[in-house]
Parts: sequence; C-alpha cells; structure tokens
Amino acid sequence: MREKRARLQAQVFKKSETVSLDNNQLQIIIKQNAQLTEKITDYTDNINGLPAKRKDIPSSIKVRDLPLDKQYNKLIEESKKKHYFNALLQS
Repeated sequence: MREKRARLQAQVFKKSETVSLDNNQLQIIIKQNAQLTEKITDYTDNINGLPAKRKDIPSSIKVRDLPLDKQYNKLIEESKKKHYFNALLQS
C-alpha cells in the first residue's frame, strides 16, 4: 500500500512540474491531480488503520480454538511418517 501511495505521489509531482500548457490541458491535469490526491488520502487512511486491525487479531491461536477440519492431528502425521519410513526400509 505504501508503494502504491508513493507511486501516486510521484505522478502528482510529475504532473505539477509541467510548464507552458494552455488552459484546457491545465484543467485536465488539475482534475487528474485531484483524483490522484483523493486516492492518496484513501491509501493513507488504509495504512493508518492497519495497526489497529492488527492489534485485534491474536498473534497465536490455540489448537482447540480452530475448527475441527483445521486442527492438527499429530497421530495422523506420525502415522504418515511411519508408513513413509517403512516404505523406504522395504526398498
């Protein structure tokens, strides 16, 4: 998001540097700069809101809090490893 905001700011700066334009071109550039500035403020608001959202999400989740289909079953994983190891030994 910060990269997008920086690119938009660069576009606004590049367009503001143009000189010797007639009135129509200048009005078009002003409208485009206004749209880009609006996008920049939207990105800035989103960036500023991310830390608050991040604080609401727990950094670690207990296995018992996960849905049943997402829970890690150690017995199944060990069984798969055991079968794979037995297959290696037999070959």
